[in-house]
Amino acid sequence: ETSACTATPDAVCGACAAGFYDVDGTCTACATCTGTQYETTACTDGSNRVCTACTACDNNNRENDGTDCTTSADAVCGTCSSGFFDDSANNDGTCSACTDCSASNEEETSACTA
Repeated sequence: ETSACTATPDAVCGACAAGFYDVDGTCTACATCTGTQYETTACTDGSNRVCTACTACDNNNRENDGTDCTTSADAVCGTCSSGFFDDSANNDGTCSACTDCSASNEEETSACTA
């Protein structure tokens, strides 16, 4: 059986508009990164935006080098804060507190450096 021609064919949908991605044929608004997050994966027609929590330099006992977290880039942490050192054994970017030798009546044989 054949169907009759019509003057107005049904609409053909394409990709989702900017700011939306396709979920099983439905365009869904992309996630929005908040002020405490930055974008690690952009929103595309087939996948949602991925936001990651900003690094808090002070939580890692590090100085902020002046580059704060934005919705498009993480904060950049600098050297260890005063009284802390870069303990590479941590492997997580945190700085460890310097040992206070005087607290245990011991003599300091080398200074703690950032």
